Amino acid sequence: NGGYLDAYGNEWKKGPSRTDGQHFEWDVVPRSKDSGFASFSRDGSHVNVSLDGSITHR
Repeated sequence: NGGYLDAYGNEWKKGPSRTDGQHFEWDVVPRSKDSGFASFSRDGSHVNVSLDGSITHR
């Protein structure tokens, strides 16, 4: 779907930034709603991560 898969099967896609001075942030789609990364999301669907690694939106 145009993103990058990490070693855990999460897909990282470039998305609009919520952080001043950063051109984009990562929209991370967990491999499943049961994965550890999904716990950072309210509904398990995605997590927004800034370029410095901060979670900007759940």
